[in-house]
Amino acid sequence: MSGRTGDITLRDIAEEVGVSTMTASAVINGGSSSARISEVTRERVREAALRLGYRPNAEAQALSRRRFDKRDAAETEVLDQ
Repeated sequence: MSGRTGDITLRDIAEEVGVSTMTASAVINGGSSSARISEVTRERVREAALRLGYRPNAEAQALSRRRFDKRDAAETEVLDQ
């Protein structure tokens, strides 16, 4: 993992474990493709997420699901202050 500070991303977890970002995402988000991922790999990804302090970015999730609305933006603004 890089020496940068800030929020831990799925990319950071993937690099730590040695898997693709897509694999880390499937494990963390429970995607349908996670069934094809070995239990050993899933456990390694989950352990790395806990160890690194991964917390999902609610704003990014909302944008990816196209559910970002003005209430989300207002919440984000208040939290950023």
